[in-house]
Amino acid sequence: MPLLLVALLRTAAFMGYLAYLAAYYDERFRLGPETFALVWTLSGTSFFLGNLCAGRLLSAERRGLGGERLMAVALGVALCALVGVFLSRSLLVALPLTALLGAAHATVAACVTTLLVRRCGSLRGTALGVNAAGMSFGVFLGAGLGGVGLSLGGYLGTAAVLGALTLVALLLTRWVSRGAPAPAT
Repeated sequence: MPLLLVALLRTAAFMGYLAYLAAYYDERFRLGPETFALVWTLSGTSFFLGNLCAGRLLSAERRGLGGERLMAVALGVALCALVGVFLSRSLLVALPLTALLGAAHATVAACVTTLLVRRCGSLRGTALGVNAAGMSFGVFLGAGLGGVGLSLGGYLGTAAVLGALTLVALLLTRWVSRGAPAPAT
């Protein structure tokens, strides 16, 4: 259950961020659609590479680097990058933070999927289906809550709401670490 909650909250935070990213970059840095396409490409590429690298790292099963620990570190990085993007006054600072945010969220997604597969045994198909449904709900939740934050406090309000979702997901990783059950049969 805590893994599914982390997935839902992570998705809500990231998708809420992506829902307002173009408008934020336009307002803050005056990037039009043509130039913003490069930012969108940067974010998507970093997400893809983050997921690929994290998945390969987790499949290597190195000692000392468990999915639970990597997930917590990635959520901490995502939280810092999110705040940094919204507080940045410089495009040269916001761009690497945008890439870092995408890679961090991809790492968390890879960790959740890997941990679900490892922990759920013969029920992994069901667990992955429930995870997908939760992430779909997270898309809606993140865009909606991001909009509430935007209406109450501008982009800093959006950052606060999405940061709070990320922080709750980070706190839930302690529960995930404690409850590492043996795989079901």
